[in-house]
Amino acid sequence: YAFTEFGGAPTNVEANPDPTGVNTSAQVAKTLKTQGSQNFAAAFIDLDTAIDFTISDQLELKVWSSVPDTNVILKFEDINNSDNAAEATATTTATGQWEILTFDFSGADTSLELKRTIVFFNLGTAGQGNEYYFDDIKYVN
Repeated sequence: YAFTEFGGAPTNVEANPDPTGVNTSAQVAKTLKTQGSQNFAAAFIDLDTAIDFTISDQLELKVWSSVPDTNVILKFEDINNSDNAAEATATTTATGQWEILTFDFSGADTSLELKRTIVFFNLGTAGQGNEYYFDDIKYVN
């Protein structure tokens, strides 16, 4: 996957730094919210098919955070019109280990064609050089 970063949050696929617990995958996405980066710094990837909230309005994301109580925003946008979007927030409870966060998209407009996936870490806070890892966005059935 090729991520597009903005605001100072380079994101790449790398070897899993901690293949234990709920995430033993070999590779994961790593975001570095660089020192002094914009408070909105993040990265996105465009999907081949749109998110289908009729399958489930709950999504899970595996997250590893180097700092406690990290707010994570999972956002989906229309590639051609970013005003058409849905987002949800969850907060990490662990530090230095994988955990599964659940994002509630109940009320999302199911008619929208949302293919752009954006993951924000600590939106609203300038970067402090922290590393974050994420993996396996999936529907909760």
